[in-house]
Amino acid sequence: MRTPPVRSALFVPANRTSWIDKAPEYGADALVLDLEDATPPAEKEAARAIVHERLAPMEERGQGIWVRVNYPDPDQLRADLEAICHPGLGAVCVPKIASPADIAEVDRLITYFEGAAGVPLGTVAIVPLLETAEGIAAPREIFTASDRVRYAGGLAADGADVQRALGYRWSHTFEESFVLRSHALIAARAAGVENPITGLVTVVDLDPVRRFAQQSRGLGYAGMFVIHPTHAPIANDAFSPSAKEVAWAEEVLASYEQAEAGGRGAVLDSRGAMVDAAHVETAELLLARHQRLQALDAAR
Repeated sequence: MRTPPVRSALFVPANRTSWIDKAPEYGADALVLDLEDATPPAEKEAARAIVHERLAPMEERGQGIWVRVNYPDPDQLRADLEAICHPGLGAVCVPKIASPADIAEVDRLITYFEGAAGVPLGTVAIVPLLETAEGIAAPREIFTASDRVRYAGGLAADGADVQRALGYRWSHTFEESFVLRSHALIAARAAGVENPITGLVTVVDLDPVRRFAQQSRGLGYAGMFVIHPTHAPIANDAFSPSAKEVAWAEEVLASYEQAEAGGRGAVLDSRGAMVDAAHVETAELLLARHQRLQALDAAR
């Protein structure tokens, strides 16, 4: 199943109705309604009802609707999935994943609740959140544990689960998470994940967010989680092909077409760099993503 591109996935507390209702205005490609850490224990039941009521209306606005569930608590997880596995749900973000068995367990439960709600089987994706040392050490095994894993990557944040699991010291150079994110990215690409996603920067200051997004795009990520509305447009910009990249891709395709017509297998572009079949494939992929993102933005 082909997945919609996601450059920005904005976390929103699932118990805050006014925040949820306003969130679609911020332009994030996906909204992550958070039933886990952002929802106090006493409000989880009410939050499930809030999410359930808003799934279909929010999806109609053209954004992906994801929900972060309570895992590994089995009772909370079942209650979450029963409430949210209904039309409109795009993906379930599963925290604290430690092994492929965790993914298999969540897959079985989603399948059951999809069937109970009349949702076509396989509709709901799984987004594994690698927040334990065990999970971080085995990303490819986790990402290939279910066909539902359609978005995946390596997370890093200041003072949260990943920092506690690994013991790093957070900085705004992000060097402490560079290996983690690179390792998870390679695993995601090897597993066939079309839209690897990373994150996140928890400060409101925009400069660190921009640097993190640009660095992650440079690594090869296609999107990131964000925690503040002002971060969404920064992520959207960073993970969209630039005008310069689009112009390069268009030139590559035009130049190579001329080269083939003249019986040549390679040509020099305007920068004096060689263009061959490998560059053509890269250019085609970039332009296809550019067109999909343009269509996505135009639909909102």
